[in-house]
Amino acid sequence: MFTADMRERDQDKIHLKGLTATGFSHVLQFMYYGNIELSMATVHEILQAAMYVQLTEVVKFCCSFLMVKICLDNCAEIMRLLDDFSVNIEGVREKLDKFLLENFVPLMSRPDFLSYLSFEKLMSYLENDLLSRFPEIELYESVQAWLRHDRRRWRHTDTIIQNIRFCLMTPSSVFEKVGAFESSSQDSSLS
Repeated sequence: MFTADMRERDQDKIHLKGLTATGFSHVLQFMYYGNIELSMATVHEILQAAMYVQLTEVVKFCCSFLMVKICLDNCAEIMRLLDDFSVNIEGVREKLDKFLLENFVPLMSRPDFLSYLSFEKLMSYLENDLLSRFPEIELYESVQAWLRHDRRRWRHTDTIIQNIRFCLMTPSSVFEKVGAFESSSQDSSLS
């Protein structure tokens, strides 16, 4: 930027829009000293600065840090962060998807995850064989939770339901869930 034939070479000031002092100071520290301190409180700002200045090594450190720290509580936040910056570091998406598939049912009870999970992502997860570790009735309930989370999603019902293998559900579990659903519907209509 400063040596090539670019506009910034002749400017006295260059504005780095969208970067924070915290994020850029960490990236600058890495440039000078080769080390970086990451925390969940600062990783967003550091990742943003590293992406801005195209410092791939710091982006990789941020991604590795996020994959080590991923848990049910921050999974949606990490998904959003990687998507916001279009992070495309080898192996990161695979690790994230593996975590999501291993924890699919518990994640589907979390409002933050339900809010962020897109129809396309949901479909790709439902088509993955790794979900076979969960009872099909739990996957059905997870899909119901996703649909109920936002009425605009109801238009996808037919497409999503085609990925539920009803033949793997026992009649008793289906009747139990239908009965529980009817009871909760009656209770809500009484109040």
